[in-house]
Amino acid sequence: MYKVLIVEDEYPIRKWLTYCFDYEALNCTVIGEADDGQDAVEKIRQLRPDILVTDINLPIKNAFQVFEETKDILYAKLIISGYDDFMNAKHAMAYDAVDFIVKPIEEEQLVKGIKKAISAYETQKFYREHRLSEDELLLDVDRINLNDPLVKKMVNYLMENYHRKFTFHELADELGYSSASLYKRFKDQTGQTFNDYLNKYRIREAIRMMREGQYKIYEISERTGFSEYRYFNKVFRKYTGYSTRAFLQRME
Repeated sequence: MYKVLIVEDEYPIRKWLTYCFDYEALNCTVIGEADDGQDAVEKIRQLRPDILVTDINLPIKNAFQVFEETKDILYAKLIISGYDDFMNAKHAMAYDAVDFIVKPIEEEQLVKGIKKAISAYETQKFYREHRLSEDELLLDVDRINLNDPLVKKMVNYLMENYHRKFTFHELADELGYSSASLYKRFKDQTGQTFNDYLNKYRIREAIRMMREGQYKIYEISERTGFSEYRYFNKVFRKYTGYSTRAFLQRME
């Protein structure tokens, strides 16, 4: 069952969230509750919840401070708030919160939020278990057989053109081979597809630009050959296990 931690400073709401909602029907169980931000940090570290249901405005530390102090721990975040605050909602999304529920809480809304949290937790867990670390990503890009002169030409073309959107057919025409023969040659020699290698190279370059801090994320997306920021973020998460926002926060 998924472990849920409730964080709410208003006693009646905290007790309703803890005891009056059917978590078992969603394959969840409440493992604890906290009534302030400091207590929440301690409970997160002690109990290791899969899902955190928390108010934003808490005594001692607010929810965002809690997220910041426990960002090394994997859990999905479901936000509740006493008022419809767009800025708080926007801030919550920057911390990968799955939903923003406004009080008074409707049970149907909470059901949807918990389901989103379960899905988000499973996705994050998968990425954490399977992701390439940044160093592994760099090594994986560099550790490639360039003894084959044709593969070397393909990689050189990639390095010169990764910043723009190009097709594999363009590469084949440039080198004077059929797309099918080049595709097979690259896969046989490197153990990965050309497109996979191209995306890894683009993400490596994106990480380099993020470190330099010269460009905004959408500019980095464009400069690494991704025409859509949303797709760039999806590919970035696939190879690093982090959204671009989370990765930038990790670098701070």
